[in-house]
Amino acid sequence: MSGYSTISGDTAFHAFLSQNGEMIDLGTLGGPERSSWYRPNENGMVGGGSEIDTPNPHGEDFCGCGTHLICVPFVWWKGVMTGQPTLGGKNGMASGVNSRGQVTGHAEYDARNPSCLNTPS
Repeated sequence: MSGYSTISGDTAFHAFLSQNGEMIDLGTLGGPERSSWYRPNENGMVGGGSEIDTPNPHGEDFCGCGTHLICVPFVWWKGVMTGQPTLGGKNGMASGVNSRGQVTGHAEYDARNPSCLNTPS
């Protein structure tokens, strides 16, 4: 099982993986918070999104943490969180990871769509 929980002091959310009854903090990619709510694959790989310590230039809150920092897709495996590429945009989120280690998710591409309802001006 994986998910997210507040860290000690309730100052930020961190993703966790539950193994053998123990909650394992997955770490970050440099930002204060990140989220993960995707089930690990049978090899223990988990996908999610992690904030980095860089403000989002468009004021977006892609990770949904309320900090408006850039959100980078990640895969966590054997204690190491590795950032994944986007489609040229700033933000993304990894979701499912299959038994071959192939990742699915969603990401921004480099062109802005003015007809999108959530596009800040």
